[in-house]
Amino acid sequence: MNSKNGSPTIGLTLGSGAARGWAHIGILRALADRNIHPDIVCGCSMGALVGGFYAALKLDELEEASYSLSKMGMLRMMGRLIFRGGFFDNKGIMQWIRDVLGDVKIEELPVKFGAVSVDLSTGMEIWMTSGDLVEAIMA
Repeated sequence: MNSKNGSPTIGLTLGSGAARGWAHIGILRALADRNIHPDIVCGCSMGALVGGFYAALKLDELEEASYSLSKMGMLRMMGRLIFRGGFFDNKGIMQWIRDVLGDVKIEELPVKFGAVSVDLSTGMEIWMTSGDLVEAIMA
């Protein structure tokens, strides 16, 4: 498949994990410095966060937040830990993401995007390539 300009289509998959996720920003910057711009970005967990911001052309805002938040600030934004199951109450981070990205649909993004998650009741993989961007990132 070829991209709009006739060159090969480039897809980038971004993995999970907070430290790796922040490193994804540097990878995307290094690619851009070499005039390489992925046509589609997919990610899981932290990779979905970085990929979603990239696809929305808002990577600068995410990078700025990564520098400005202390570890405690990040934890406060994520909310309180719910000990049952180890999940975070994600209302704080979800609101911040929505404040930055707005109410945008995946299919309206300038760069194609997909987020991958797992249905916890069935263990089945779920691909989100349309619908609310923030919900897909948070899934």
